[in-house]
Amino acid sequence: MRRAAPFILLASIAGFFWNQSLAEAAPQLDTVREARIAYLKRHAIPVRSIDAADGNYADLEPLREVIGDRRIVMLGETTHGDGATFAAKIRLIKFLHERMGFDVLAFESGFYDVRKAWSALRDGGDPLKAIRSSVDRIWSASRQTQQLWTYIAGQSKTSRPLELSGFDTQFTGSASSQSLLGDLTNYLSKAGLPPDAVGAASRVTGALALMLEDPSFIVNGSEFKNVKPGDQTAILAAHQVLGDALGSLRLSDVPGIVERDFWMQFLKNSAAYLEQSWRVNLESLDQTFMDWAFNRRDRQMGDNLIWLAQRARPARKIIVWAGTSHVVRYRNVPGDPRDSRISMGDWVAEAMGSEVYALGFAAYQGRWAAVGSELTVLAPAAPNSLEDLLFSAGFEYAWLDFGHPAAGGEWLREPLSCRSLGYRPMTADWSRIMDGIFFVKETFPSDRIEGQ
Repeated sequence: MRRAAPFILLASIAGFFWNQSLAEAAPQLDTVREARIAYLKRHAIPVRSIDAADGNYADLEPLREVIGDRRIVMLGETTHGDGATFAAKIRLIKFLHERMGFDVLAFESGFYDVRKAWSALRDGGDPLKAIRSSVDRIWSASRQTQQLWTYIAGQSKTSRPLELSGFDTQFTGSASSQSLLGDLTNYLSKAGLPPDAVGAASRVTGALALMLEDPSFIVNGSEFKNVKPGDQTAILAAHQVLGDALGSLRLSDVPGIVERDFWMQFLKNSAAYLEQSWRVNLESLDQTFMDWAFNRRDRQMGDNLIWLAQRARPARKIIVWAGTSHVVRYRNVPGDPRDSRISMGDWVAEAMGSEVYALGFAAYQGRWAAVGSELTVLAPAAPNSLEDLLFSAGFEYAWLDFGHPAAGGEWLREPLSCRSLGYRPMTADWSRIMDGIFFVKETFPSDRIEGQ
């Protein structure tokens, strides 16, 4: 026991100095925290309401200066089950459409499906039926999004509608299974294809038929899944041959060019999705594969969105509805096991740079659940996280811009803890990853509407 005495004495001395260091550091940490909270009180934009029916946009008017003349505003969501975020996004969409001239809403849903739905809407079809045939049910079956569909349907009859478009590689609704093959075959039969492209057209439509006849086609053992590797290669090559043939057509009428361009882009989209689907193995979804699949999908989604902005709807102002994981850029968050992923936002930022504003969302606490999933409780954010600082500044809802911090806001470009990606706490310089963040004090779930 005597031998232990010197060590006990040393430990006591070390403990004394450690506690003294903590005591000296505490006031400094408190000072930093209070300065950050004071900055947020002065410079974050308070938002009065996330009620989609609230048409008094006085609280959103400061966003004119924040967004400026950008052509694309990308609205993320931390998960696909945040009812509060859905409501906030709908109010923002209405403001952007009515007050800032944005008139295209690009949705994270099927490239073909959503186009078909918009065509049905413009032709006077049942708006909810059209939406549910195209937009992924995590949104189309959500009670919180119903005001958006009503708004789009109403605006579709005006001189300045909010046009609905899709950019996802996936086939997300019944529109594709019911109409895609007929529409594509009909178009190709009238396109005047050169003889060497006819075989490619047959191979492409045959592959799509196999896929669309099997709703669970990514499950191992389906006919689509069992296409042999050599045939897979030939099918992907046929997409390229057919796309090149369409591109070589000499067209002079604008409607003909628009239709041709859509089907050319569709072929690129379809090839990307087929390639990804053939590699799915539900028994071994390891991280390497999941990263590859994410990157393949996001690169094509980025290509689809760039095509929409630069080719299909040049000079139009576009709102994007997607998960935050897709709209962010430079996603190399330390500690994130998925930091090798390259998001759609990277490709769009590379092509369009300062024309794009990417907005993330974050909640201090609450509950969330996507349509058809279990409820998850979100505990209060960690002390000194970005959400905690905004909560402590007294905000219920707020928009915080990272782009041009005022004096004293340099800390916004330093590593900060935030749960903006799937509610996993991560520490990063968020100003490199997104342009701003929308804060919600308490989130709530996305509820399924009856009968869906």
